[in-house]
Amino acid sequence: MLFLKLRSTFTILFCFLLSQFLFSQVHQDNDLPAPVGRNTSIGNTSGSHTETITIQPETCRQQNGSIRITEPGEIPEWQYSLDGQNFQSANTFSNLVAGWYTIYILDEAGYTQVREVELPKRNEIKIEEATITSSDCLHPTGAVQLSITGGNEPYTFSFAERAPQSDPLFQEVGDGNQPLHIKDALGCTLDTFIVIPKNPCPLYIPNVFSPNGDGVNDLFQIRVAGDENILITRLFIFDRWGNNVYKEYNLSLQSTEQWWDGTYKHFTSSPGIFNYYLEVEFENGQRETFKGNVTLIR
Repeated sequence: MLFLKLRSTFTILFCFLLSQFLFSQVHQDNDLPAPVGRNTSIGNTSGSHTETITIQPETCRQQNGSIRITEPGEIPEWQYSLDGQNFQSANTFSNLVAGWYTIYILDEAGYTQVREVELPKRNEIKIEEATITSSDCLHPTGAVQLSITGGNEPYTFSFAERAPQSDPLFQEVGDGNQPLHIKDALGCTLDTFIVIPKNPCPLYIPNVFSPNGDGVNDLFQIRVAGDENILITRLFIFDRWGNNVYKEYNLSLQSTEQWWDGTYKHFTSSPGIFNYYLEVEFENGQRETFKGNVTLIR
C-alpha cells in the first residue's frame, strides 16, 4: 500500500512539473520577435502606432492630386512606396491622378504595412440643363439659359465671344455654333459649343408675273429673305383645266434658271390663273408644303 501511494504521488508530481515546463516554452515562443526582413501586410508589426493619411484631390484634370502619410512622434527611417518596389523617405506623393492607390509603409525593422486609399477628383463643371430659344432668320433673337453643377462657385461665363459675365442667361444671340467658356472659383474651366437653331426664313412666292421679255418679273421665281440655302424638292404648276404645264425637282432658290417662263410645250401660255404646288426643305431639315395660285399677265 505504501508503495502504491508513493508511486501515485510521484506520478502526480511528474505531470505537474511537465505541464509547467511546456507552458513556459509556449509563452517564450510567443514573445520572440519575428525575424528581421519578414514582411507582413496586416496589423502593426513593429510597435503600436497609427499613421494619418492626408489627401489632396485632383483638380481640373491636371494630375495635381497628392497623398501625405504622417506618423505620430519620432519615427526613424520610415520609407514609403506606391508599388511595393520603389521606396522613398519622403512621405508625400505628388502629381497624382484620381483613383485608388496602395500605400506600402516600410519600417526600420523591415516590416511592411499596406494601406488602401482613394484619391477623389473634385466635382467637374457640368451643364445640367440648357434652355435654348431659336434665333430669327434676319435678326439675332436667340437666347440661352444655363443650369450649372459641380465646380466651385462663383462661375464666370463667356458666350458667343462676348465679354465675361456672372449671369448664365444670354439674350439676343445669333444662330449657329456659339462657343461657351465657363470658369469657376478655382480656375477650372469648361469649353464647349452650343448650337442656336434658326427659324426658317420666310418665302416670297409671287402671285403675279408678266413673261413679256422686258426683264421685269419675266419668271415665276420664288425668293427667300436672307441668305438661307433652301431647296425646292418639287414644284408643279397646273392650268385651269388641270394640265401640268411645268414641273421641276430639286431646284435651289439661288438658281437663276429653270424657273417657269410662262410657256407650255414651247408655246406661250395665255394669260390667266394657274395653280402651283411646291415642297420646300429648309437648312435645318424642316420640310413644308405650299399651295396657291399665280396670275400670268402679258
